[in-house]
Amino acid sequence: MKYWVLLLLIIPVSAASQRVQGNYELCEEGGIHTHRIQLLDSSRFIKSSSVFLAHGSFFEKGYYEDKRDTLILHYEPYGRPKPWFEIERKEHCGSPGNKKPKEEGSYLTLSLELYDEERQPIESYGSFVNLYAKDSLIGSVGTDKMGRIRYSSSDDLIDRLEISSFGYGRLDIDLQPFRGYVSKVNIFLPQETHDIYGESSRTEKYLWRVRGKHLRHVSENGEFGEEYIKSEHKKYRASEN
Repeated sequence: MKYWVLLLLIIPVSAASQRVQGNYELCEEGGIHTHRIQLLDSSRFIKSSSVFLAHGSFFEKGYYEDKRDTLILHYEPYGRPKPWFEIERKEHCGSPGNKKPKEEGSYLTLSLELYDEERQPIESYGSFVNLYAKDSLIGSVGTDKMGRIRYSSSDDLIDRLEISSFGYGRLDIDLQPFRGYVSKVNIFLPQETHDIYGESSRTEKYLWRVRGKHLRHVSENGEFGEEYIKSEHKKYRASEN
């Protein structure tokens, strides 16, 4: 008899010690709004919200821990990359016939090469360098197919370059730091996206129910909120307030 009692005590502990993982979903308004929590094997998670036929989604990420019957999500800023540039070479302009640098002057030569966020060349005729003088657009110059362009100037009329490519972000470069130099600069433009990425740091708690098939949100004051259901179990239902 004592063995049966011991077995009954072990079974609930074993069930509670299972590692929670997989995809949990919540659909609202007949499937128009879909919310998903993806629990990855690496103790990382991705939480997303989307609207049917909309162009973008809202993404958040972080790491999670499960303590018996409670799942704790620790949110981290998503940190999507913004356009940036790196100076590969910057040398003083030399006077004709010698290497004496010009300490003053407006002359500059700027060689630009465009790359995406994975450092792959942006090979497109749809890349442009817009020339600005005191916030007024003066003109535009297209890059070659390999995303390269060489810009030279002997005056300070143009004070800013705006680099753009179809489907990618835009980057402004102030020309003042490059005057008096011959420079080679690599431009990195992340692809544009309709998605929005969370930038907050916070913690959420969910009650792990029915042997891991349900996640029920628990607010800071202990009230129960929406319930996510594991993708392979039952039908989705609207949130409960």
